[in-house]
Amino acid sequence: MNVVSSYVHALEGRLRIKIPEVKGDGGQAREIERHLSQSAGIESVSANPTTGNVLILYNPRLIKQEAIIFSL
Repeated sequence: MNVVSSYVHALEGRLRIKIPEVKGDGGQAREIERHLSQSAGIESVSANPTTGNVLILYNPRLIKQEAIIFSL
């Protein structure tokens, strides 16, 4: 998957990423949710096509923020 992010808000175990390709595109939102949910350590993914935000909750002992961002 290859998307461009305009910002990342990160706390340990929580990422909020603004992805312009998600805004207005429910199919793209679902695809990102499906893609990220397959990674070990990802607990939940919620992509909002209204705002273009993707909220990712993860276990930082199993996966690092950099790995999540890289997988996009």
